[in-house]
Amino acid sequence: MGDRRSAPPYRERYPNRYRTAGSFELSLALEAGSYAGERSIDASNPFQKFSKNNGASLAVAGSYGMTQENVLVLSYRLFDIPQLFADGAQSDEQIRPEDSSEWVHLLSFLGRRLFAPSWRVSPTLQIGLAGLLSHLNGETKVGVGPQLGVGLDAALAPRIGGFVELNATIIYPGDATDRIDTETRFGDPLVFAGGGLRYRLNSR
Repeated sequence: MGDRRSAPPYRERYPNRYRTAGSFELSLALEAGSYAGERSIDASNPFQKFSKNNGASLAVAGSYGMTQENVLVLSYRLFDIPQLFADGAQSDEQIRPEDSSEWVHLLSFLGRRLFAPSWRVSPTLQIGLAGLLSHLNGETKVGVGPQLGVGLDAALAPRIGGFVELNATIIYPGDATDRIDTETRFGDPLVFAGGGLRYRLNSR
């Protein structure tokens, strides 16, 4: 009988993998975003607004792994909201494209929790605070709100990881996104879904 040794655990085969305490990472993600505030196209309910008012989003982030399970994340997201006009039924004010920008800037500070970090693919949960910056009708608007996200983190190599995520945030006040705040006193929701790559900078 030959020597049938079992393969070592994944953590032992990749001792310098990026899920380690004290690691710094950079990540880049391509996403599809959607918006359900009053800036969106006319629709009978918020779900139609989400499905019909989509835009492209690019997210870059830097993170620090305090432990294998707990990571601090600072991210910047650039999101295109293609529809600039508010629903006429909700407000008499119309967002004028020539005086406004379709692009919205979102800065987020999050804590990410990895479940079962020794697995090749680990479920993640992240929660934190986001700040929004927009330019509407010659005026710069600022808003803040909570952000919540879930995803899957895949260890591809000792320094490289892939991920898919779904993130949602609610911005207060609602007029920070579209200058209209008649229907959504609750705030304006933004949702992003996409994926990307992470690269660990240090070799610790």
